[in-house]
Amino acid sequence: MAVRTKRRRNGYTFIEVIVGIALMVIAFMGLYGSTHASAQLRETAKETNVSAFKLQNTMEYLFSVPFDDITTILPAGTPIDIVALMDSTAGNDYRLVDEQITIAYEDVDADPIKFTITITWATRFGTPRTASLSSARMR
Repeated sequence: MAVRTKRRRNGYTFIEVIVGIALMVIAFMGLYGSTHASAQLRETAKETNVSAFKLQNTMEYLFSVPFDDITTILPAGTPIDIVALMDSTAGNDYRLVDEQITIAYEDVDADPIKFTITITWATRFGTPRTASLSSARMR
């Protein structure tokens, strides 16, 4: 009777290596996808933050202008360059792509005067965005 010896396997088969590489590729694609989505969300949050900052600064500037001069200094529908109106503190000059700030008045002769400030811009990825802020000011 012949004695059989167990054959020892050294290493991995080609199929095992291919399957292992495929699993690693799938895992890295998932990591890349989540990292890319996270970077897009971070950029969108930054742009939204900047737009809110600019809306707030425009609103504060509007409240600092004498009541009778509001519609003269900030005419309705005319783009406003809020950076030129703000102080030159570092960090205040962040520009959004295709940024445009406009103001609309409900009734310029009313007291209180109601207004809406709107900012429009394009994201870095080309998506158009809009944000607005409304308030009223009395004499």
